[in-house]
Amino acid sequence: MRTKLFLPALLVAITSTTSINADDDTGFYAGLGLTRAAVTANDLDSSNTNGSIALGYMFNDRIGVDFSTYILGNSKDGNLTATTGTLALTGVYQMPVSERIDVFAKLGVARTELELKKGSTTLIDESTNDFIWGVGGKMDFGKHNILLEYNKLSPNDGGIDIINLGYRYEF
Repeated sequence: MRTKLFLPALLVAITSTTSINADDDTGFYAGLGLTRAAVTANDLDSSNTNGSIALGYMFNDRIGVDFSTYILGNSKDGNLTATTGTLALTGVYQMPVSERIDVFAKLGVARTELELKKGSTTLIDESTNDFIWGVGGKMDFGKHNILLEYNKLSPNDGGIDIINLGYRYEF
């Protein structure tokens, strides 16, 4: 009998003493991230690691708007080089899974700059407006959040898959 009561009591004690209460997600936020992007364009299939910056506003705990820039940089594959960068404006819908974990989906538009060169010859030099979508999750530690997200966009002559590990501060 004691054993049956001891384990649940211990779990409650551990979780209540180490608990950090999640706050209201309403308001402005800013974030930085480490971005892994895979670029596919013509004969180029390459990936690299750079960064991201995000600014946003949550109207309530579920709906918001996000403005992000993904600094995708240069990708090389043999003598093919792609230089890419993306600015995205997305609507955000998030749902709580637990007190500290939220999942979210993003849908919006992105302005993508893509330059593809073979040696010194430019094959593609375009700026396109594309749809971007993403899914992810975040751990909420009050004003501090850690998030992991996947975004997908498809400029005219290729595709970009973006995985972002980020930190967000809520004001």
